[in-house]
Amino acid sequence: MPRPTRRAARRPALPLLVLLLVALVGLAAGCSSSDPAPAAAPIAPGSAVATAPPVGASPRPTLPPNPLAGTAGEIANVKSTVKDVAVFAAEGAPTPAGTLPNPWTYQGGNNTSAQIPRSFLVAEDKGDWLHVYTGEPPTGSMGWVKASDVDLQSVRYHLEIDVKAFTLKAYDNGKVFLEAPIAVGQGSRPTLPGLHFLNVLLKVPTDATSARYGPYAYGLSAYSSDPAVRAEFKGGQLGLHGTNDPASIGKPVSNGCIRLTNDNITKLATLPLPLGTPVVIKG
Repeated sequence: MPRPTRRAARRPALPLLVLLLVALVGLAAGCSSSDPAPAAAPIAPGSAVATAPPVGASPRPTLPPNPLAGTAGEIANVKSTVKDVAVFAAEGAPTPAGTLPNPWTYQGGNNTSAQIPRSFLVAEDKGDWLHVYTGEPPTGSMGWVKASDVDLQSVRYHLEIDVKAFTLKAYDNGKVFLEAPIAVGQGSRPTLPGLHFLNVLLKVPTDATSARYGPYAYGLSAYSSDPAVRAEFKGGQLGLHGTNDPASIGKPVSNGCIRLTNDNITKLATLPLPLGTPVVIKG
């Protein structure tokens, strides 16, 4: 796996967060340390929430007039014919720093798994080369990929999360289409500011154990820097999901995850928000 490059000018420290998702190896699995890991329910290949939406034929999509800070207004979906995408330490480097598999395997509980198409959020578009957020740990990891290895699509949606206000806003081409209350992290495991993107979406099983996560769960490109959290939650990745405890909404109750009501997570998941969608978290 490559050691992605980072920008010299860093954003504020990214969150100490945990992914509350269907159980899997390498991603966190509980809203509290006592929560058992629910079994994964991989989405069938080709279904709406298993894959990024189709992209247009144009290699350079029409970009939003005002891209989010830190982005080029594009999502890069690795082509299905590229089984191992090369990631370079610098633009134009002669050899890659490493490769990332496409699709990548999301390991779930009960020996389940899902194949997830790889998407990147583009920070800079230099024509033949793209500077991308890879979604790999540690949080904020970046690298350069060849434009010929990906299909580009314009960023249409983005999420904005205000931790202090316990609010999520979902935007479609700059216009709010959903404003929803949320639950956030607590104590020494807060939900902190940062730019992230959606990198996986699974449908949660309906068994009693898994139901606490609601019907759908997104994984984000954010990982805890705390070794204890990474060990406890097998990777410590941030998640965005539903809940079977609606009374927790509007409170700091999680290990850093973001909870929505089941109705609201379903609205986002069934659009669906494409993999690569930016998520801006404000403290």
